[in-house]
Amino acid sequence: MATLHSEIILCNNIKLDKNYINVLSYSQNQMLSLCRSNIVASDNDYSFIRENGALLVDFPYSTCLQANYMAYQNKDYSNKWFFAFIDKVEYVSEKATRIYFTIDAWSTFYDDWSSNSVFVHKEHVSDDTFGLHTLPENLETGEYINVEAPVSTSIGLDISICVATSKHINNQKEVSTPHGCLVNGIYQGLDFAIFSDYPSYSGIKKKEVAVNQYMYWFSNISGVSADDIIDIFMIPTDIIGSNYTTSEYQFDSGTQPFKVKFLTETSSEVIIERYLLRDNFNMAGGYVPKNNKLLCFPYRYILASNGTGQDVVYNWEDFVHEDGYVKFNTHGDLTPNCSIKCIPQNYKGLVSNYEEAINYSKFPTCSWIYDAYTNWMTQNNVNNAMRTIGGLVKVGTGLANLTSAGSSLVGSIKAGDGDMASASYSGMSNAGGTIGEGIGTIMNVAMEQYQHTFDPNQARGNINCGDINFTMTKNNIQFYKMSIKPEYARIIDGIFNRFGYVVNTFKHPNITGRPYWNYVQVTTGEKTVDGNIPHNYINEINRAFERGVTIWHDHTNLGDFSLNNSI
Repeated sequence: MATLHSEIILCNNIKLDKNYINVLSYSQNQMLSLCRSNIVASDNDYSFIRENGALLVDFPYSTCLQANYMAYQNKDYSNKWFFAFIDKVEYVSEKATRIYFTIDAWSTFYDDWSSNSVFVHKEHVSDDTFGLHTLPENLETGEYINVEAPVSTSIGLDISICVATSKHINNQKEVSTPHGCLVNGIYQGLDFAIFSDYPSYSGIKKKEVAVNQYMYWFSNISGVSADDIIDIFMIPTDIIGSNYTTSEYQFDSGTQPFKVKFLTETSSEVIIERYLLRDNFNMAGGYVPKNNKLLCFPYRYILASNGTGQDVVYNWEDFVHEDGYVKFNTHGDLTPNCSIKCIPQNYKGLVSNYEEAINYSKFPTCSWIYDAYTNWMTQNNVNNAMRTIGGLVKVGTGLANLTSAGSSLVGSIKAGDGDMASASYSGMSNAGGTIGEGIGTIMNVAMEQYQHTFDPNQARGNINCGDINFTMTKNNIQFYKMSIKPEYARIIDGIFNRFGYVVNTFKHPNITGRPYWNYVQVTTGEKTVDGNIPHNYINEINRAFERGVTIWHDHTNLGDFSLNNSI
């Protein structure tokens, strides 16, 4: 007579599925407890229950219809419990029902297999530190919008004027030739006079008024002229640095004093500004992501713009953050238009990442007026004098020739020379021509001078310097904190929440580690698990990993993806 010691439990409300889309990280005892807590019917007087997929039970058909899952044990042969999905219930008789079932390989053998190191494509990571996971996900991000109001560097807010001259005038009205020196490491042979605003100064407070006074000196002091003014250009005051001397100038008691800065030698560029940009770890619309990958590129980034066509994208996660800030240093050289560069600090492994710096747009070159007639006279004084003298010489030569011709004529008359008329006429003709040429030259010089007195005063420099960025005090680097729209952020965060990140790494998959569930997907053909269990069940478990499996850690929460599954 057969021993009737095998036990069977029919249960309902078990939320597992035959395709292993959702599974449990339950041990055998946990699974048994789950089945007993959801019991529909049970009995322990069955003969050996086979794994052939069909079982005849003496439970009523109506009772069996309530069950979707079962557990059984052949205790006379093994302590092993088998868990199975109920596929179909078939009526046999009033006291007999046939149940068709499929073994739940995952739950039955969960304690009997171990994972291997395989190529994991996606999973919920065990460390979600900001910036640690940046592999592309190939998800639609939509358009980008500003997270906050843009901010900018500040060097374009305080402006000075630089006047470059080929002569130096000190405040005692002494003129000298500038001594060339290195300014920010660049040789400059000109004198750089710099004018800034001095709001509390008793003399001239405005830089532009002081420049006009300084230019007056070049028009009214012997040894210099307006032509010695080579260039005038705008500069950010901070580019001057600390290597300069300040002198006070006053032309006479009837004029106001003004201050001038003169550069001294410096060997390198000046760090104009150290700018700290706050990272609030936020996204557009105030959306707060559950997964930190959303705080990285391409879902969030910094857009830096110089306003004239150069835009640079910086990834927040590639900066070393210091107390929540990332840093940019602005370096500059004092030259016409200024050469200024904003350089990210501690970015992509470099203390100063020059390769990914952004250039400032140019600062304006100014225009100025000088007296064209005075300048022409100054430039041509020697030539005019020589041409006038040349004209007088020609007049003198002509008079001498005329005197000589007259003497010849008298001589010819006395001698009764037959060629008297022709000879004397030739001499007089030559003399007259020379006189005419001399007078013509003098008249031409005078006429030229007369014409130049009508020349208008000429504008010099760049008179097309209407740089709108400068005018609007936006000749800085503008920083825009960009992110995807909240709609896309919620969708992508939901995907990360459900399926984790692309990791594409050889490793042991994360079966556990998150509060409520872990998702794992490996590449096709990987042998994710091994164990002392039949190969047909091993293959089922491995195929589940290939398709992608969500491993829940509590049956009560299975399927509830609204839970905060963050680490």
